[in-house]
Amino acid sequence: MMPINDDFTGKVAIVTGGGQGMGRAVAQHFTEAGANVVVNDKNTDAAARVADALGDSALAAPGDVTVKADVDKVVATAADTYGGIDILVNNAGILFSTTLADMEEDEWDLVIDVNMKGTYLFSRAVLPYMKQSGWGRIINFASTAGKAVSTLGGPHYTAAKAGILGLTRAAAKEFAPFGITVNAVCPGLVNTEMVQQNVTPDRLDAYLQSFPISRICEPWEVAELVAFLASDRAAYITGASLDINGGDLTGQSHLICTYVLKLVNLAPEPSHCRRHADSEAHKADYAFCQCGDFRPLQSENTPEPTNKFRCDCPGRFDRAIASY
Repeated sequence: MMPINDDFTGKVAIVTGGGQGMGRAVAQHFTEAGANVVVNDKNTDAAARVADALGDSALAAPGDVTVKADVDKVVATAADTYGGIDILVNNAGILFSTTLADMEEDEWDLVIDVNMKGTYLFSRAVLPYMKQSGWGRIINFASTAGKAVSTLGGPHYTAAKAGILGLTRAAAKEFAPFGITVNAVCPGLVNTEMVQQNVTPDRLDAYLQSFPISRICEPWEVAELVAFLASDRAAYITGASLDINGGDLTGQSHLICTYVLKLVNLAPEPSHCRRHADSEAHKADYAFCQCGDFRPLQSENTPEPTNKFRCDCPGRFDRAIASY
């Protein structure tokens, strides 16, 4: 039996979006496991802070993942400094909650470019180095949004993450003959700065209560999954997408099915919801406004499913899109 080695000593990893959140946790995990890590972030100060905190085995390499010249410079810096590139973690991402009707073209382009074009540019740039060594690991950050619909992001975010899943499968097939695996991780809600900036505590609590594992994921847990995919333990895994979401897709499936039933006035009353019948949070009827807010209806005598529900959003939407 071939020995399994989880020690990354001597390996060189590039982590995009490494200045905060999940990227920072991934960079830390790799340095603690012996790797040399290049911390890329558009925010120069953030990249420097993380690299300084990680010590001599980390190097800050700021740059915009959407600009080919920046990407090429980051990759060249990593190769020149450490002699090659073994692991690429395409973590950089951006999220807006804008609806399709209100979205301007430049915002669409930005979200697609940061999330998906950046993944393409970095994967293409590291390929010659990995081919030369005959070994490589590329781990792309998709999301549960790529398999369903984003909890917090708009349609451009969902589209970008779905595109990353397709790119992952295509690259896995193309790169496999060179000893390079390409996989994706699909986090749900993770306790990062991006989530904290886009969701209120009450709304977050409501989301979490709908998950089978009713808590938020921590960045270090995602880093563990990324490290697994970069290790020898995952040598026969490529083109895969691994969920880490506390069962979030199960909850979203329930939500979507309930929404469809509500539209045809067939949904059961909340007390008949088998998965949530005993949950204190679901004794009242809850609703999602299309603005994304999640709150109990104002009266114990809930209106008929076809009635309108209005939250205190700026007034763009006035119809409930789902309720438990």
